[in-house]
Amino acid sequence: MMISLSSLFDQNDFAGIDCIIAAVSGGSDSLAMLFLLRDYLVRSGWKQRLVAVTIDHGLRDESASEARDVAELCARNSIVHETLAWREEKPVRAVSERARVARYNLLCEAAEKYGARMIVTGHTLDDQVETYIMRLLRGGNSSRGLAAMPRLSLLWQKFRLLRPFLGIRRITLRNYLLKRGIVWIDDPTNANPHYERVRIRNCLDDKTVLEARKAVAAAARKRREEAEIIAALVLKSHMRLRSERLWFDLQPLGIDEGEAFAALVTLATVIMGGAEHPIVNQKLKLKEFFVAQDNGLHRITMSGAVIEMTGKFLRIWREKRNLASCMLLPGQTVIWDGRYRVSNSGRETVILRAPTQLEVRQIIGELPAYIADAHDLHFPSLETTCMIYGKNDFDLPVLNRYSLKNGDIGLQRIILPFDWLVSEYDLAILKAFLPIFTIKAGKMIKTAGNFHDLGPPNLGNG
Repeated sequence: MMISLSSLFDQNDFAGIDCIIAAVSGGSDSLAMLFLLRDYLVRSGWKQRLVAVTIDHGLRDESASEARDVAELCARNSIVHETLAWREEKPVRAVSERARVARYNLLCEAAEKYGARMIVTGHTLDDQVETYIMRLLRGGNSSRGLAAMPRLSLLWQKFRLLRPFLGIRRITLRNYLLKRGIVWIDDPTNANPHYERVRIRNCLDDKTVLEARKAVAAAARKRREEAEIIAALVLKSHMRLRSERLWFDLQPLGIDEGEAFAALVTLATVIMGGAEHPIVNQKLKLKEFFVAQDNGLHRITMSGAVIEMTGKFLRIWREKRNLASCMLLPGQTVIWDGRYRVSNSGRETVILRAPTQLEVRQIIGELPAYIADAHDLHFPSLETTCMIYGKNDFDLPVLNRYSLKNGDIGLQRIILPFDWLVSEYDLAILKAFLPIFTIKAGKMIKTAGNFHDLGPPNLGNG
């Protein structure tokens, strides 16, 4: 089977891109991607710089020599190459997931170094089908999970992650490499039946692949449609952040919008609670809560957040429990409580913690009347915000229009479910949320592992 470059890549894929990072492990999929991508760029007359990056996870004895083999292959073909090593202590559990996160973080660091705005991987239709079946076997029945991998995603709300081969079988790519005389590396892990993905891979046949591909496409369409509806409800319900409470107007909503509104509130609760994912059956529990309003139930907690519903409004704020206190060292950036990214460019250590009610009242008393009166002074939520405690003073940014007395501190609100990786299916939601949650104070510093200075992402044409 011949591979058509025009069917893999779109002319809009690389618009506005000056440099591309190709994630190359040395396996068949990534090597085929590298050479097909280079061929496309050359034939299309694109002038983008192409950099191949290999991540040495250090999980197998052979990984370093395999990375050198990839480097030599790239050198013979005049392709810029760099190897990056995962040097953190290796986990005992969830090794595959932790390695995946580390791999993408290192690829993003390479993108930062080379000024690239795009990362391309070689995931195939086989990978897509395996992902779909794994999620199906785990009881997944929503479009969110069953849509599997999107062609386009955003990493660090900054770098486009392109997977152009999700419609191509691995065997097709291997035949392409054989014809070109390119030798790939077989990772023995990919044949170890200890792993669920390998067991599923060994059972795939053409009929299963075809059926799964259709199911993934249907789930992806549904997920994108749901995201558009949720994004529209953000505007319709006048969703807004007042201090540490997220408000919704209920009166504009129609009776038939309960399902979509429950999905929006589910996501909003996760964000306000500093969580990354909703709890099991959270949307169902929310719908039951909406119905229970007639019985006098007006407040519940879930995902670390309080949800309060009255006749006209729904409000969400962080639950006052499990609020961590941590030291922020000079030169360090941390995520506090899943809600704020805070950095310290100074020479003194500061402490991040939630304030007491006495401290909140003290700051309110010190504020000019026109500022204090303008704020929504709701103590249960204000006592969950981020306070920055220095050697001689403390800052409570939410009560001072996000200005900081300590000029060495930078703070920004984050949307944790979308902070690291966001699918193209959810871009409509992200676009709707960014104007509400993009809050900054001071100057952020960049540190390896805690990423980027958040800003409106380059969403591309996807």
